[in-house]
Amino acid sequence: MVGTAANRDHLRQDHTYATLLAEQYSSLTAENSCKFGPTEPSRNSFSFADCDAILNASRANGAAFRAHNLVWGVSNPAWLENGHFSPDEKRAILVNHIQHYGSAPYCWDVVNEAVTDQSGSTLFKPNIWYPDVPDYVDLAFKTARAAHPHVKLFYNDYSHASSTGWSAEKSNKVFNMIASMKNRGVPIDGVGFQLHVDLMKL
Repeated sequence: MVGTAANRDHLRQDHTYATLLAEQYSSLTAENSCKFGPTEPSRNSFSFADCDAILNASRANGAAFRAHNLVWGVSNPAWLENGHFSPDEKRAILVNHIQHYGSAPYCWDVVNEAVTDQSGSTLFKPNIWYPDVPDYVDLAFKTARAAHPHVKLFYNDYSHASSTGWSAEKSNKVFNMIASMKNRGVPIDGVGFQLHVDLMKL
């Protein structure tokens, strides 16, 4: 399986782009269309048209569909960022959002880029969810498994591909986080190693 991120606007406007996706890739990942901001622009008002467009393109191409992502510290709607919600309200918002999209993807990037790039003992980046909801990563995966029992659940991050060199500390943090989740029975099926490749520079 060879996959790539797919952009809804490019699919709509660029025939060459759409043709290359169909000819060259067996898996499409929604670049932005399935994120929290685009899919719940107002609280409890859901819009999956652009996310579904990537799904439909995948099906038309006979390709798998990877949905990206359910929970992240950025790309969130203004109502969430500026809402001054309590920790309990944030928990309810997170659970409610995860439960709404169906089980069409073969996998979800459930949590994206949660682990800090900073040196030291801190594990998570501060964001809209953390530290207000200290167990938000566990909560997201447990909620996703209950809502989508047959979908593979992934944690996705960047700069953690090697246990040596400049990425070693973050790599170890991600590894230890996943190992701890597995030991505690948190449902997780895989880890995404995010990268951006410019084919013109290869």
